[in-house]
Amino acid sequence: MVWYALGSILLPVLGSALILFIPERHVKKVSQFFSFLAFICGLLLLITFATTSNSFTQDLLTISGINLFGVTIDTLSVLVNFMVVFIGWLICTYSAGYMNTGNREHPVKEGIPRFYAFMLLFIGSMSGLVFSSTLLGLLFFFEMTGLCSWNLIGFYGDQKSRRSALWAIILTHFASLGLYVAAAYVFISTGSFSVAALSKLTETGKIVAFIGILIASWGKSAQLPLHPWLPRAMVAPTPVSAYLHAASMVKVGVYIFARTVLEAGSVPQVIGEIGVIMAVVTMVYGFVMYFPQDDMKKLLAYSTIAQLSYIFLAVSLSIYGSKMAFDGAVTHIFNHAFAKGLFFLVAGALAYTTGTRRLSMLKGILKKLLLSV
Repeated sequence: MVWYALGSILLPVLGSALILFIPERHVKKVSQFFSFLAFICGLLLLITFATTSNSFTQDLLTISGINLFGVTIDTLSVLVNFMVVFIGWLICTYSAGYMNTGNREHPVKEGIPRFYAFMLLFIGSMSGLVFSSTLLGLLFFFEMTGLCSWNLIGFYGDQKSRRSALWAIILTHFASLGLYVAAAYVFISTGSFSVAALSKLTETGKIVAFIGILIASWGKSAQLPLHPWLPRAMVAPTPVSAYLHAASMVKVGVYIFARTVLEAGSVPQVIGEIGVIMAVVTMVYGFVMYFPQDDMKKLLAYSTIAQLSYIFLAVSLSIYGSKMAFDGAVTHIFNHAFAKGLFFLVAGALAYTTGTRRLSMLKGILKKLLLSV
């Protein structure tokens, strides 16, 4: 199963590197091929794990007795990785039709190799984060997803795109400081970077580490007060919005929170209280912000902020001992990725055809379509 996990990580990264050296006319097919291989690895891992139910952690990179990177194979990592690679393959396939000169909203004439290189790199980085058994591994892939997001948000290269990409990288990298602090504190206290080492901390130590983890998670998952980057990121091509900001990028934060809660054993209830309060506040804010939106993708962005707060709420409640809450959180990670990804792709199809994402401009479109048949 370790080889399937490594295939999910390394095959998209290999495809990303290969794209830089092949003729542009082959780029779309190569990206679909390598994303499909990653999906097959994820599918085989899911099937194998379902038949064996064998959860384990294996160290892969150890220096001077310190484990720097390893993989964790369990229900959480296997399910989330399958989501990542499956939707990644679907997005690469969708992009083949969307990223061209026939797009009425944003005709694409250049930058195709760069787009697919970073999309594949993102798939591999997200899989790496999902399987990582160490805080260093989480940090490395946390930063890699930020790099990919920054490039893809700013893909069109205009001033608005560059500014939005800058917002995303500044806020998410500021949030990542929390994860740096947590990793350093765990290593100083336990002599290990393992995520499971959280269980060896004192209650006060766990509070310190989890405050850092929560800050990183809120930033990556666009929760208050670190949310402004997500609505601005909707200037990106729709496949980017569908993958990075519905199915994958924003799931990094809540996944890290869920993973650390699962590995830490008992978590101080004050962390649950903070998580619940911030989740409820963010949920209400996201709902309120639905109403003034005229841009389809911005509406979906605020919906994402609200829906992710549901997941944070469930994980926070699981700290009080509710296994059902944790299982519900994992289920909604899976559910939201597919549902919101499909919403974004529908929005992209409408914008591709009509040239606009403004809801006020799309009024009566169904009637017009029926009359044209």
